[in-house]
Amino acid sequence: MAADKPRGCFISSGRAILMTLLVCVVIIAVALIVFFSTTSAQNGLDHGKGDYSGSLVHTTDSCQYDPIVPAQWLHRKLGQIRDADNDDCMRILDAGTYMDGHDLYLKGHIPNALFYNTSQCLFDPQGRVGDLPDEECFQEYIRLLGISRNTHVVVYDRYLNIVASRIWWTLRLFGHNKVSIVDGGMSAWTRLGYNTSLYSPRVKKTEFRIKHNPSLLVDFDDMTAIVKEKTAQVVDSRDPKEFTGETTTPGYKTGHMPGAINVPLKEVLDTDDTIKPPGELKQIFADRGVDLTQPIVSTCRTGVYSTTLTAIFFSLGVDNVASYDGSWQDWSRRATDDMITTG
Repeated sequence: MAADKPRGCFISSGRAILMTLLVCVVIIAVALIVFFSTTSAQNGLDHGKGDYSGSLVHTTDSCQYDPIVPAQWLHRKLGQIRDADNDDCMRILDAGTYMDGHDLYLKGHIPNALFYNTSQCLFDPQGRVGDLPDEECFQEYIRLLGISRNTHVVVYDRYLNIVASRIWWTLRLFGHNKVSIVDGGMSAWTRLGYNTSLYSPRVKKTEFRIKHNPSLLVDFDDMTAIVKEKTAQVVDSRDPKEFTGETTTPGYKTGHMPGAINVPLKEVLDTDDTIKPPGELKQIFADRGVDLTQPIVSTCRTGVYSTTLTAIFFSLGVDNVASYDGSWQDWSRRATDDMITTG
């Protein structure tokens, strides 16, 4: 009697061999898909169940441009970039600190990041971070940074997200909506143990053109009408004692705009300086009397911290928000006494 033929992937019939091999390939492919899907979820690629705690939970990856993204998201994206010098899909910007930070950039930064000079293109060379840049100069500067209309700009800083938020707001003001803030900035990056770099990409100049988005900006005249007519909620991010007038700031009157709601920036930040989760943020705003379904104008002392609030509102899906660029430094010097209140 002939020996039994081996069963499985190796049998004698040519047709059977082909069919069996095909079945084996399909089984292996399915197994690999299941394996990598499980691994991706465990590594946080499923944003709804990711390992990022203490900040915003993001439900998108690359199709939409979330206002605020966790450092883990950027770390994964960097793994997909092969040539930083010629990659125009994403541009990472290091915004440094409130005053400068270029020296810190030179000592180490997130890989592929370029340094963003916050004093570049200001009307006054000694101007604040909160000053709006000269438009033609800004347009040329953005081109030199290799940013085009198709570029996703990812910006981080080394100071409570506020400098990055200002850049996020400025880019959107000038018509570039593909911009995200790295939550927690450089502190979050290093705290997670991710590598830093000393290399600065050599990018190609682009043809970026400014396109205004006036809905994001409120000036003094706009603010006066809003306060008088109560057409929007005014959310002030200053310290509570400064808001009420208990403490004074040299060069400024004390108090706040009539009807303004105080939501100090520190209340929306966690202990690690990342932004609190959406549920907590919504509760904080609700407790303070902020209606997220109604128009909002964010303000602060100089027009910088307010943009962080604006970015947070956008991250919650609230887009009827503008920032008062002059903020309290402008209001306290120009408003009449009946337009300033204390307590």
